[in-house]
Amino acid sequence: LPLVVLVFVVLAALSGFWVQQVYVQQDVEQQQRTVAQWSESTSYDHSAVITNESIAFNRSERVENRPVYYTSLVDDIDVTYRYEYTATGANGTVRVDTDTFIQYRGVEGETVLWSFTEPLASETAEGLEPGENQTVEVGVDVGSVLETIAEVETQLGAAGTTEISVVSVSTVDGEVAGESLNATYESTMPVTVTPETFRVLEIQTVDEQGGVTETVEVVSEPSLTER
Repeated sequence: LPLVVLVFVVLAALSGFWVQQVYVQQDVEQQQRTVAQWSESTSYDHSAVITNESIAFNRSERVENRPVYYTSLVDDIDVTYRYEYTATGANGTVRVDTDTFIQYRGVEGETVLWSFTEPLASETAEGLEPGENQTVEVGVDVGSVLETIAEVETQLGAAGTTEISVVSVSTVDGEVAGESLNATYESTMPVTVTPETFRVLEIQTVDEQGGVTETVEVVSEPSLTER
């Protein structure tokens, strides 16, 4: 009997030690947790007012975000550039300075033969808060673009291909969730212009993400065998 009692005492002690290992000295893991997130994005919209009557379009009608505009029907293309800043769990304001211009380039393969720009607008947005955006509206005179192309070809000849783009460069400066935010983003709306059409090509915009993380300690759950 004393031997049996001793065996049970030892088993009880070992069981108690095992329980203590599982529930008192549980493993602790360090994990990264996101406490604040923000994003920055840019976009373009374009439209035109029909100035000449036609079978397909009514005069004074505004057509929007079309891949092709007909130069016989419109005089100007209205372009709206937008920089947007959003945040979750983060406070802070930013200043955005945006320069928008039209860029002309002569290219031959990968080589740029010549390049120059004409300014369209320069605007500043102070104290931009999460959920707000900066909007820059410009007008592109189709006739003026055609005249510029003709002048360049007269002076330089028709070597290479002429590329035309509406370009917006935004410089962002501020502080979000205690983190310094300082960056420059370039967005591009390439177009091709002929005496008959103004065609919008593939637009290149910005979509940037940022965030703040912190290290937290998490108690590991016991395994199935331990439970």
